Amino acid sequence: ELKDGKILNQLIKRFIGDPKGENLYPVLLCLIDSDVQVPMNMIISDEDAEIMKNSKVGDELSLKKDLRFRPDWLQNPKTNKLYFPIFSTVEDATEEYSKNFSWMNMDIDACINFVDDNKDCSGLILNAFTNYLNILTLLA
Repeated sequence: ELKDGKILNQLIKRFIGDPKGENLYPVLLCLIDSDVQVPMNMIISDEDAEIMKNSKVGDELSLKKDLRFRPDWLQNPKTNKLYFPIFSTVEDATEEYSKNFSWMNMDIDACINFVDDNKDCSGLILNAFTNYLNILTLLA
């Protein structure tokens, strides 16, 4: 039931409406057991892009190089700080934003590792365009 993000969204809305620690605790517990959606940019070699471009529906493809994904980063225009965006559901990203990415299910531990591995990252942002929460700031 937690994998689809609906319960997480309900708990986030309750916390935003009444931002007390007793309302944050269920959000964090739910987040631990939920998968979040992460916007990713697909990285593909020019050679493999050409193979894909020339393929037809139903063709079996063999790529020459590894297909890689790189997470998107959001930058605050006022402070220039970078944030790692995660979403309860893909629908929690705007349609305009979400159509530009491949989406990957990840657990919160993997997301925190991305943030920890990037010294320029200032936080982990949950639902940046709807019910916004800066997770790392809340935990500090």
